[in-house]
Amino acid sequence: MTTNSSRYVTQWSSARPNKLWPVRRRGRALVRSTLLSALSFVRSRRQKQFLRCLYCHHVFDDQVGSFRDLLRRLRNEAEFVSSDTCIEMVTGETSVDGRFFHLSFDDGFANVVNNAAPVLVELKVPAIFFVPTAWIGSNFEEAERYFTGGSNYDGTLRFASWEELAQAASAGLEIGSHTRNHVRLSAVNHERALEEEISASKREIEARLHIPCHYISWPFGRRDDINREALSLVRTVGYRGCFGAFRGHLAPGETSRFEVPRHHFEIDWPLSHIRYFAEGNKED
Repeated sequence: MTTNSSRYVTQWSSARPNKLWPVRRRGRALVRSTLLSALSFVRSRRQKQFLRCLYCHHVFDDQVGSFRDLLRRLRNEAEFVSSDTCIEMVTGETSVDGRFFHLSFDDGFANVVNNAAPVLVELKVPAIFFVPTAWIGSNFEEAERYFTGGSNYDGTLRFASWEELAQAASAGLEIGSHTRNHVRLSAVNHERALEEEISASKREIEARLHIPCHYISWPFGRRDDINREALSLVRTVGYRGCFGAFRGHLAPGETSRFEVPRHHFEIDWPLSHIRYFAEGNKED
């Protein structure tokens, strides 16, 4: 059972990692930010019809207002749809006759359930939380191991509890699998271990929350972070769709529902950068 420890990082102002980055990495980040700002000013793709999947990881306590404002702005750009509708559009069963976003959150952090979910319900925006089931309900010491070495945060974040996920599901939010242990599926060499990550995580969500688990996103999200064996098992165990974390063009009726591209963003990014990707840039 997760405890309310004061050791968890709850503010983005404290979790922000770049203050610890080496000078070279901070320099690259500055160059990237400057380039995106310039591109967002001079380049725009105002399409009349599209389906575009967006995802992020966190909504800290000091980001709730920014998250609400961002959703309102994005909602003016396109209509948000559920995962079922998204996949129906991907396969061509439902026409993409307008502008549509699909929203998801990876990693199962408690700040998403506690901070993002109420705003999503308030604004009637559907979304899915992809969770690594072995980490749900972990205590501080367990969570600390997750964030040790290579973390994108300065500190340890609390994972959601099963009770919190149940509340989110009761409020109408979707819960999907992000594997069991947040592993790189292309590096899993044993059939039983692969089954544990893909199939057991689905069964655990369904057993604990008493809801169907129809969707999965694979950790790290690049095309080479998953292989044919893993994708085959995703199909076999009954997932309706599988989401990556690579930017790419989504072509209804052509894009595989088991390799759906998503555009990454985070709440702390400048609005111009988020809109740049939400408008479909960097899809080529």
